[in-house]
Amino acid sequence: MPLQSIKSAVKRSPLLSTLARGVVDGVDRFKWSLHRPPLPQGSELRLHLGCGDVDAPGFVNIDGRPMRHVHLVQPLDRLDRFADNSAALVYASHCLEHFPHAELPRVLKEWCRVLRPGGVVRVAVPDFDAIIAMYQDLGRDIGPTQLALMGGQDYPFNFHYTILNETSLTQLLKDAGCSIVRRWQPGTSAETSLPDWSGRSARYGGRDYFISLNLEGVKS
Repeated sequence: MPLQSIKSAVKRSPLLSTLARGVVDGVDRFKWSLHRPPLPQGSELRLHLGCGDVDAPGFVNIDGRPMRHVHLVQPLDRLDRFADNSAALVYASHCLEHFPHAELPRVLKEWCRVLRPGGVVRVAVPDFDAIIAMYQDLGRDIGPTQLALMGGQDYPFNFHYTILNETSLTQLLKDAGCSIVRRWQPGTSAETSLPDWSGRSARYGGRDYFISLNLEGVKS
C-alpha cells in the first residue's frame, strides 16, 4: 500500500490514529531519555509547569511531552519528587485550564504545597471576561473565540476543560493557601518575560485582543 494511502487510512480511523500517536510518543520518550538535559543548578528552585516549546533558563522545565529542553516528563498535578516548602516560584502559563474544573482546587494546592512560605505561584490563563468582550466586539462571531475557549485540540494535552476569570481564580489561589493575590505584568523582569501566551495578543478584524489573565499568589 502506498505511504500516502496508509496516512489517509490512519487519519480516518480513531483507533489507528491513537495507535500511531502511541508509537510516536514512545519513540520520542526513548530519544529524550537518552539525551535528557541536566537539572539547572542554583540556590533557588523554580518550576516551569507546562513549559511546552518554551525553554526557560534557570527553571526546571516540566511537560507531558518529551522535548529537548524538558527536564521532567510527567503530569503537572503530581509534583511528588519535590519536597514541601522547597520552591521559590511555580510558573504555569496557560496550562491550568487544561484540567477539569472540579480538579482545580487539588491542582493548585499541590502547586502551593511545594512553595516555601513567601514563595510565589504565578499563573496565566485565558480570561473568560476578556474573551466574552472580544466575542461581543466581533459581532458575536463564534469562530475567533473557539481557540481561546476550547484550546487548539491538535494533540491530547491541548484541550481546555474549564473557564476562569479574575474573581474565580483569585478565590482558588486563596483557598490553596495564598495570603496575597495580585496581577502580574509580562515583561517586567526576566521571570515574567517568557515567550508564551501570558503576553501575547490575538489579532482579529485588524485589532489586537489581549485575552490572558495573569495572577500570582504569595504563599502564607
